[in-house]
Amino acid sequence: MSRDFDRYRNLLNVFVSVWTLIDALRQDSAVAETHVVRSQRGQPPKKRVTRCTFALQERLLKICRDCATGKMSVAEALSAADHTIRFK
Repeated sequence: MSRDFDRYRNLLNVFVSVWTLIDALRQDSAVAETHVVRSQRGQPPKKRVTRCTFALQERLLKICRDCATGKMSVAEALSAADHTIRFK
């Protein structure tokens, strides 16, 4: 909620017209309603995937493929996965 408030406060600080603010509120309301309807249908909004997360997933997939094809032993795969996975 505070993020939305900051966004609208920034709009007011730039001295935009009241109609621009009303338009922004309408658009925000429409987006929020769309998210609610999609959530009710079982279609949650798409989450952004960072480049880092995508790269880590690709590395883990390569490790799994190499282990499945026999290019890498299970011990090597576990060691490689250990060095790839990051915990927050």
